[in-house]
Amino acid sequence: MYDAQDVLQSLVTKTASFNGTGKNIKTGTPKHGQHARFLVSDYKSPGGAGAVWELRIEHSSDDTTYHTLAPAQRLTCATGAATTEVLVPFNTTRAYVRAALELVTTSGTPTISYLADIGLGFPRP
Repeated sequence: MYDAQDVLQSLVTKTASFNGTGKNIKTGTPKHGQHARFLVSDYKSPGGAGAVWELRIEHSSDDTTYHTLAPAQRLTCATGAATTEVLVPFNTTRAYVRAALELVTTSGTPTISYLADIGLGFPRP
């Protein structure tokens, strides 16, 4: 289940690595954890397939220094646009989490458009 109040990253379009804004989850996740849902509406690499994006969740105690908590799958771009949904389970006792994006390998002119929210309960299979 998703709630519009639990937006982790509003819709953005990026051409390079990007760190979202930290979200204060107070005392961390519930005992059984949570999951982030990345809705990727467009990723591509016109002019040369093979660019690779990595979506991930990072966490922090102070909203300043972040560390990778849960890497997600990597998305390899084709020259044409593709869409996908990526679910990333995570569990932390730290107060802040954020969605992060890394351009791991570049080729052509890579772009990606996505949003992320936090879901309650376990991700569906």
